[in-house]
Amino acid sequence: MTNNNDWQKQFSPEILRAAEEAIEAKRKLSLTSDVVLKMFFTSDLPESNYCLRKFIGAVIGRAVSEAKVINPELPPAYKGDKKGILAV
Repeated sequence: MTNNNDWQKQFSPEILRAAEEAIEAKRKLSLTSDVVLKMFFTSDLPESNYCLRKFIGAVIGRAVSEAKVINPELPPAYKGDKKGILAV
């Protein structure tokens, strides 16, 4: 696991503040929050990838040895269209 504070640079100050407040209040952050879920599973840390692999493995009922997060944004097909985001 990561032993230094470099991991904190990957998270926004708002996320870190929310996590600190939750810890102080002895409450858990909800993984149903899109922001918390995304930061938990997609940060570029070995711990994050480990959690992602274990989560996917639990869902599909098989061990997952490798997981890679790719850009989930779908560019618009036409000018003026909105972009799509896959939440898988």
